[in-house]
Amino acid sequence: MFRLCWLVVASALIVFVSPSSAQNVLLSFQDCDDCPELVALPGGTFIMGSPIEDIGRHESEPLPHEVSVAAFAITTTEISVGAFARFAQATDYQTGGPCWTFTDDVGWSWRQDAHWQDPLFRQTADHPVACVSWNDAVAYAAWLSEETGENYRLPTESEWEYAARAGTTGPRYWQGPREAVCAHANINDISGKNRIWKVAEPCDDGWLYAAAVGFFAPNPFGLHDMQGNVWEWVQDCYDDDASNTCTTHILRGGAWTETPGAIRITIREWRDPDEHYAWAGFRLVRE
Repeated sequence: MFRLCWLVVASALIVFVSPSSAQNVLLSFQDCDDCPELVALPGGTFIMGSPIEDIGRHESEPLPHEVSVAAFAITTTEISVGAFARFAQATDYQTGGPCWTFTDDVGWSWRQDAHWQDPLFRQTADHPVACVSWNDAVAYAAWLSEETGENYRLPTESEWEYAARAGTTGPRYWQGPREAVCAHANINDISGKNRIWKVAEPCDDGWLYAAAVGFFAPNPFGLHDMQGNVWEWVQDCYDDDASNTCTTHILRGGAWTETPGAIRITIREWRDPDEHYAWAGFRLVRE
């Protein structure tokens, strides 16, 4: 296993750490009292992608290949409703609509009355902001960069997967029986069966819709909800026709809507950058 180096900026102390022990020594920090909490990750090399025989694998997932990333910091949770509200209030930012969401009376539909402040299900300031587009996430990152004087942005797909794996190599960053998913990720569980989808994981994670950020057990890097809760926009374009037009952007991680077998680190989605979904949010990287 390669060894990683992380610089603790506040004390100028260099710590050498392997991914398996990272959660014990990687410290979190904030650039301001109201700024999102971050963890500084050491750069490193990892195997990105999924083998062809991986159960549930989609053809859009790359085959395993070695990737190197430079050191970066990443928010410990998905950006919350409260954090996004501070941006919207400071700038009078309007996300627009409609938003694709779920209600018991209609099911899944585009709703003009659904938005990040009310995706038509209960949420608090501690929930992940949803019904936000890729463009909305980029606008928030630009504002936070200006406020702090630091460079915030969406993670690249490679950075996202490196952070999600946290030194692990399997389809999930935890091990155990199938029911263990409910301790680590917010997915479509037995409370959502026959409401959201016909099939569900055979456990109860305590949430029908999105869960408060940080509720579930973190990965070895101390990052919460890297799998499940809401899909997360990343920086990369998805060019399935090699046209390089960048008409769609990639999301990673899965959400509270995921059915059995879908919660895998390598799963991907892609959507137009101006579309809003009640199952899509984001987290940020700070360079």
